[in-house]
Amino acid sequence: MEGKRGAMSIEVVVGMILALAVLALLSYFLFREGGTFSREIASCESRGGACIAQDAQCDGRVILAKCASSATPRCCVSFAGDSRG
Repeated sequence: MEGKRGAMSIEVVVGMILALAVLALLSYFLFREGGTFSREIASCESRGGACIAQDAQCDGRVILAKCASSATPRCCVSFAGDSRG
């Protein structure tokens, strides 16, 4: 009985290996899809705005958000609900 004092059973070791494998798979899928998700929520349209030209008038406020085209680099969110500057 003295030899079993600090020893782990095979079941515990196998359980730990399985748990680590599941954690690794979950991490892989989360981080692989996480990039797409963060790009989508950072876009101007997902924040209720419209991308407008640098010199165009914004009838609301200009926010920091990603615009798909460099020709329309600013994101305008209208106060009235219509996001078309």
